[in-house]
Amino acid sequence: MPPFRPTPNRPAGRGPASFLRGLLVTLGAVFVAQKVLEIWFGSNLALEAGALSLARLRAGYFWTPVSHVLLHGGVLHLLCNLTGLYYVGRPLEEIIGPRRLAALSLLGALGAGLVWLAVNGARPGYMIGASGVGMAYMAAFVALDPRRPLTIPFWQETVPAWWLVAGVGALDLAGLALRAFAGLDASSGIAHSAHLGGLASGWLCHRLFLAPRSLLYGALRPRVEPPRWATRGARRPATVCRVDLDPPAPPPVAPAGQRAEVDRLLDRIGKHGYDSLSAAERAFLAEAGRRAKSP
Repeated sequence: MPPFRPTPNRPAGRGPASFLRGLLVTLGAVFVAQKVLEIWFGSNLALEAGALSLARLRAGYFWTPVSHVLLHGGVLHLLCNLTGLYYVGRPLEEIIGPRRLAALSLLGALGAGLVWLAVNGARPGYMIGASGVGMAYMAAFVALDPRRPLTIPFWQETVPAWWLVAGVGALDLAGLALRAFAGLDASSGIAHSAHLGGLASGWLCHRLFLAPRSLLYGALRPRVEPPRWATRGARRPATVCRVDLDPPAPPPVAPAGQRAEVDRLLDRIGKHGYDSLSAAERAFLAEAGRRAKSP
């Protein structure tokens, strides 16, 4: 299988696309505001109002299953999450677009928060951080092409992409079991249950609206419409009727190799969508279609 090459829908070298860039900037700005309140004013208002816990939900803080993503415990915690979101979210947004990435982020935050509450709701402590959203990005990115080859750093070996999700999921399951055995409280260490909830949310989002044959794929597809000034006062083209009494010419016969290549590309579109084709493959498919239509 050839290496995966996402088809960019924007010029290269301009940084992350709209939603991802806004999310990263928001996380950094909220962290600065959180630390200003803690260091300069000695206030834990950000944690008290935005961290996720069962007690806060019972007190009416209904926004905490999403707002916990904006808060972080320290600089290292923030940098780890920003790095993961950037390196996975940048190619993912080029494939699915900013609208689907926004929906994936929201549902990933909710899924991570709800699974964490189901596991740790009866224990003291709280949960903060955007790692659940990063796990949702990873699961969705891998689900789009599970056999996409990935090169492991410092090993120089290529493995299928689904190995990454399987390995991360196994580590989180092991960490969750060890934490339960040790009886640690919910706010100490890594939120393994939130990671598992993010992975599950990313996979469910892929089945709902990311895969080309999913249930809600068309609902979040970007729609491009011309501005009103471009269509205002435009005349409708006159209807032209043409009668051709000559028999239609037989379509040209394509070489066997070209037909096989066209069939292969159409099979890939059926499995992974039109966005999985490279620019050269799209041009080849368009040229083959023009040749098939020409008399």
